[in-house]
Amino acid sequence: MRGLAAHAAAEVFAQNGYRNATFREICQRAQANIAAVNYHFGDKERFYSAVVEHVIEQEGDVLREFQSRMETPAPPEERLRTFVHLALNSLLGASPPTRLIRLMAHEMMEPTPALDFMVERVVQPTHQNMREIVREILGEKADERMIADCAHSITGQCFIFHHARAVIARLGTYPAHDPATIEHLAEHVAQFSLEALHSIREGLRGFAVTP
Repeated sequence: MRGLAAHAAAEVFAQNGYRNATFREICQRAQANIAAVNYHFGDKERFYSAVVEHVIEQEGDVLREFQSRMETPAPPEERLRTFVHLALNSLLGASPPTRLIRLMAHEMMEPTPALDFMVERVVQPTHQNMREIVREILGEKADERMIADCAHSITGQCFIFHHARAVIARLGTYPAHDPATIEHLAEHVAQFSLEALHSIREGLRGFAVTP
């Protein structure tokens, strides 16, 4: 999938989501023939899956940079801070959310089979990095379920400021996200998470199993 058709399809799906996007709008934007799109892809689901794969390939440099920053040799606390800062700047920064972020937001509300591909290529590598960070901080006494729960809690704190931004703005807390606000939120999430992880670690160290 290349050129204007790929760009038009990615924009329409990112804007409207899978269910509300139509071949007609995509073809009008791309100046393409509906019959030709149907011929090449067969149905909307396969067409959408090809678009998702195209977007992931197009934004691969951003994803690789994110992973590289996460994997830089550093103490786990520093890597956690890096993740939170990168995530919130990506989600809330001045630049419009990428097509991939917008597609994933739709998938979280109305999943399609393409979500499996997104999780495999985008979410799983990042989640695995976060689990490794949490594992290093908690120490060897933490089990896999606890590690996974903590990793989800940290990423969830980042996403809530994006997915619930309209509600949060109406509560009067953060009506806008200027660089200073994003920095404040990133530091809050990182510090809150680190304090919780350190507390859990101390609890695990003090836990004694009764013979």
